[in-house]
Amino acid sequence: MTPLERARARLLGLGAVGRDALPAADSLGPDSLRVDSLQLPDIRVDIEGMGERGEVGEGLVPRDSIARALLRLGGYVATEYSAREASYDAASGRLDLRLEPEVLRLGNRLRADSTITYLEAEGVMCARGRPTGSGPGLTPIVADSLCYLVEGGRVVAYNAETELNEGATWRTRLPRGYLVGDSVYGQNAIFTDCNIPWHEGVHYHFSAKKFKVVAGEWLVARDVTLNFQDVPVFWLPFMVQGLGTERRSGILMPRFGVNDIARQSTRYNRKIEDVGFYWAVSDHFGLEMSMDLVSNDHTALNGFFDYKFNRQFLSGALALSRYWKVEGGRDMTLRTNHSWRPDERTNLNVDGTYTSSVDFIRNRSYDPRELSRSIASNAGVRRRFDWGNGSLSASRQQYLADGRVVMTLPDLSVSVSSMELFPQAQGLLGNATWNGSFKAGARTRTTGDAPTSLTQQDQRDVTGNLSSGFSLGSFSWRQQVSFEDQVHEPRAFAVDSLEDLPRRYERGLDWNTSLSYSQRLVGTSTLTPSLTLRGGTLQGDTTRGETLAAPTTLNFGAGLRTDFFGFWPGVGPFERFRHKVTPTVSYTYAPQPTVTERQRQIFGTRETRERNTISIGFNQTFEGKYHPEEGDSAGAESADSVAAGETAGAAVGETAGAAAGETAGAAVGETTGAAPGEPRKLPASRTVNLLAINTDAVVYDFVAAGEGEHAITTADLSNTLSSDLLRGLQLRVTHDLFAEEEGGGDGRRFAPHLSRVSTGFRLDGDSWIFRALGLSGGTDEAPSSGTEPTDMPDEAEAAPPTDYGQQEFGLIGTRRRTPATATGGAVGAWDASLDFSLNRPREGTAGQESALLRARMNFQPTELWSVNWSTSYDFTDGTFADHFLTFTRHMHDWDANFDFVKAQNGNFSFQFRVQLRANPDIKVDYEQRSDLELSRPGTRR
Repeated sequence: MTPLERARARLLGLGAVGRDALPAADSLGPDSLRVDSLQLPDIRVDIEGMGERGEVGEGLVPRDSIARALLRLGGYVATEYSAREASYDAASGRLDLRLEPEVLRLGNRLRADSTITYLEAEGVMCARGRPTGSGPGLTPIVADSLCYLVEGGRVVAYNAETELNEGATWRTRLPRGYLVGDSVYGQNAIFTDCNIPWHEGVHYHFSAKKFKVVAGEWLVARDVTLNFQDVPVFWLPFMVQGLGTERRSGILMPRFGVNDIARQSTRYNRKIEDVGFYWAVSDHFGLEMSMDLVSNDHTALNGFFDYKFNRQFLSGALALSRYWKVEGGRDMTLRTNHSWRPDERTNLNVDGTYTSSVDFIRNRSYDPRELSRSIASNAGVRRRFDWGNGSLSASRQQYLADGRVVMTLPDLSVSVSSMELFPQAQGLLGNATWNGSFKAGARTRTTGDAPTSLTQQDQRDVTGNLSSGFSLGSFSWRQQVSFEDQVHEPRAFAVDSLEDLPRRYERGLDWNTSLSYSQRLVGTSTLTPSLTLRGGTLQGDTTRGETLAAPTTLNFGAGLRTDFFGFWPGVGPFERFRHKVTPTVSYTYAPQPTVTERQRQIFGTRETRERNTISIGFNQTFEGKYHPEEGDSAGAESADSVAAGETAGAAVGETAGAAAGETAGAAVGETTGAAPGEPRKLPASRTVNLLAINTDAVVYDFVAAGEGEHAITTADLSNTLSSDLLRGLQLRVTHDLFAEEEGGGDGRRFAPHLSRVSTGFRLDGDSWIFRALGLSGGTDEAPSSGTEPTDMPDEAEAAPPTDYGQQEFGLIGTRRRTPATATGGAVGAWDASLDFSLNRPREGTAGQESALLRARMNFQPTELWSVNWSTSYDFTDGTFADHFLTFTRHMHDWDANFDFVKAQNGNFSFQFRVQLRANPDIKVDYEQRSDLELSRPGTRR
């Protein structure tokens, strides 16, 4: 009897064997059991042939020295079995593991509640009793039963459940699934990203007649039905979902709505978008081609190309759309951006937008934001050197309002950083520095198809500026030369009653050099005297083509700036208030230059006569200092000492008192941690800017007053107000000071008139004014009404709500839809911003009155609803210029969006979209649109 026959006879005489029995499968030889690699989505179960070296590690049973030695043998792979009971039939080659059976091989683990059976003759291993398969770092798969077919490496799973991860977690159920290699097939599959347990009833799920998953690659389903609870609501012919994060090729998800399938109104034009393909050329390049169809309007072909090289800091994209209009004709839009940093000192950027027809965008766009901005393109290179910076750029702006095009090409700028002239010198020469700059550019302006003024002409400007500065302590010497060449092209009018505008040109060169000195007086008072020599030349139509030198003038100037402080006791949360006034006085005197009569005719009287002017302006600030917080008594004492010193300083008009106060405060607070005799920093006090008022300077001309002319040359006076109490508050008010006397002439009278107002600020529930009134913020408590579902997940588990409709109304832009930031927040939370502009020309002067308010508001009325509203209201016409209103309902796995958009051109659109967060391309929507009356054959309105 051979040893193998004796072993079989012995095993036949045994009953159930324990853990110490020899594993039956390993005793059958390396070729008796072979199951090729079996890979589920995100879970791999490997039972490979024994042709690899086994590893020694933690297993199912304790390992002694003999077991570890066997595991180190080459040419074998260890398979470990564990169960409370095990039986093996040598004649049939059947191994049964019962009562908590478990198999471990190559790090892959198979558990079952009931039995695990291996049949050698059939080459099948089956597990029953809700078996679970898992692997290192992989998601388990659970089924009622699993059977591994050794030949071909196939697996059959019954009532299997597993998870697929692709941003969201797709939970999948397969009544009967087949696994071959790294692919899984199934019929009548159910999958969802809802995290409610299956037995409790998920909110929604997809059911597919045919189902296939390539692990880490794709999820493909055919004949897909979307179900809410058990009610089918939407059908898709197919569904493709990528399961990897890398770039990959594939068919785009077409975008269309319910009313595109069944049109409910003859005024609605069906549309379908993104019918195309994306080709991942490589890890760095991608190409997309798609088509958009809008009945009775246009057909579009879109191309999108992008690239990115992280190591080279190089990235970019190009989006091109070609439109074929139903009434005939073709148009094109282009959007591109590129960025490259070849080294740490150089930046290259290109950002371009172009359209072949402004009217096409102006009439067909549904996006008010697109219509309110210009079509801009920019390109440039910036380089940082050891000695300074240089840049070369170009820009082009095409305005939708009037079709005007403004282009700058090129725009060159070179600046030299401040250089120490005598770095080794001591004393005054050690502070000697020099800096310089050079700028040059060419700018063209082309009158559009809808000019707003009859005096506009195509214009070209070439400018240049060279400046340098030398400083030695408080002394500085600056030089500057500037050049301008301006040409106005002729303009002809089709109307005979309008006179054509001729060509005009003008070239000018200006130069000046100035000396100035800054002298610190008492406290913060500073006196800055200066001496400036100025001159230039002029050539153009006004000089009849000859080059004429401008009068050389010598200007003496002096500026004085100081600060005054006033302190008052505080009220409420404020310990005290401080009022700071900063007046500025500037004086300029220029003796009358020697001029010819020709110079007087060309440059005017004001430029050729004596100048003696003074300008006065002042700024003021009101600040409040909060009471010190608890535990800061020492700091409060020192602060009070400083306050006393500052008050004394203000009383005498000097800051020496403030210095004395700081010294006294330091003496009082020496016990707050600083060693005796060492400098100590006072604790920072909390202050708030209650109100800041900046007033423009008023200029008084002594020469004009002596000659009986208007002494005050300032025609407009502006005041700018800001405050920390309203975030972002900027209020600028401009008054026209003088009115022309009736009957004409040069007379005028003092009659202030509010001519311009512009303001903007932001408010929210946590703003200072609402906190003071006890009305701040919302509440984090959920509403008590029974309309909201009680099974909402925590915010950390739920995906953030998204809105992919923010760019769907425009015609210019990249093909990539970027999700907008959701409002979110506590119930009752809100924020709003307002921008107002007013233009009121004085009666009888040129110009038209206008008043426009732009408002934006986000608020959270309930836990699950958020609202975003932006609009513009024209007070002059009494109409709203545009609207953008979005209601978003945040559901467990979906977001429902209601969008109403009205653009300035009269186009409006209403869209209802229900979007799945896990895949925003899957949505059920309804859209109704209306546009301007256009001459399109066959179009019904």
